[in-house]
Amino acid sequence: ASKPDAVESPAAQTNWNQAVIERLDPAAMTTRLIPFQLGKLVLEHDVSQDLDLQPGDVITIFAQQDIRLPIKEQTIYLELSGEFVHPGIYSVSAGETLRSVAARAGGLTERAYLYGSTFTRKSTRALEQQQLNEYVDRLEHQIQRNSLALVNASSGSGQQSGSVAGQQVESIDRELIARIRRVRATGRVVLRMNPGSTGLDAVPDMHVEDGDQLVVPFAPETVQVVGAVFNPHAFLYGKHARVGEYLHLAGGPNRAADRRHMFVLRADGSVVGRDMGNTLFEADLSKLRLYPGDAIVVPEKDVRPSGLNQLMLWTQFLSQLSLNAVEFSVLK
Repeated sequence: ASKPDAVESPAAQTNWNQAVIERLDPAAMTTRLIPFQLGKLVLEHDVSQDLDLQPGDVITIFAQQDIRLPIKEQTIYLELSGEFVHPGIYSVSAGETLRSVAARAGGLTERAYLYGSTFTRKSTRALEQQQLNEYVDRLEHQIQRNSLALVNASSGSGQQSGSVAGQQVESIDRELIARIRRVRATGRVVLRMNPGSTGLDAVPDMHVEDGDQLVVPFAPETVQVVGAVFNPHAFLYGKHARVGEYLHLAGGPNRAADRRHMFVLRADGSVVGRDMGNTLFEADLSKLRLYPGDAIVVPEKDVRPSGLNQLMLWTQFLSQLSLNAVEFSVLK
């Protein structure tokens, strides 16, 4: 079974600030809402909130999810996993930060690799997924327009071969778009820690939201080279390793490689890559220093004018911000 995208609160949390009585006025046949503070009534026994009820009244008690509360009044749960002394789900009090909760978890183990930490947030994931869906919708609409224009042009000129070619390109584009639609954003937030960061002082002193997750792995010992190389593999990390060294170990880019779009996916989720339109970037990239858990990605050249192959590659890695050989094989 797959792990949930983010930890959820154990149950729907009661909104103690507000509840309402829904009352029907039989004369005017109108409904009015009478609010009262549930917390003061139940928890503090405040008689001013003990309102008289009438026949037909309906009492509604809201959950925190129904009406968004100020952050200081929300019940927040944070999941700390991996190399913590006491990993688990922690309730976060008002004013607490990621660092202070990590301290309550006993701090980090001696094998903790903060640079490779994965911090995910539900609100970020929802926004990323919405933006990705909207972008793919626009692409699909553009493909439909281009396909219709190509068919009309072929019909006007009487060229059947152009129409068939257009249908083949559209079929490939639709297949790629279907793959992109299956990409699910994780809501990863890059914490921008240094590769050598250690100890609680390096944990960001940031406020947290309900459902946040921080996973701190142990220090990996490999670097991955994936994509259009002769021997895509994971290789043992060496101190002061450079990109060129690992490309050499992987046999170098093959004939299908798009050298201008090679990039490095850092263990912290950030990406190093830039299209300079010449081979200078390839030379600069070969000198780039690597760190444990980094991945060198060598995409394949587009076999047609459409840029959907490249788009699919970037949406996979920039939205997921995680990498393994199985995931990359899906893109090929």
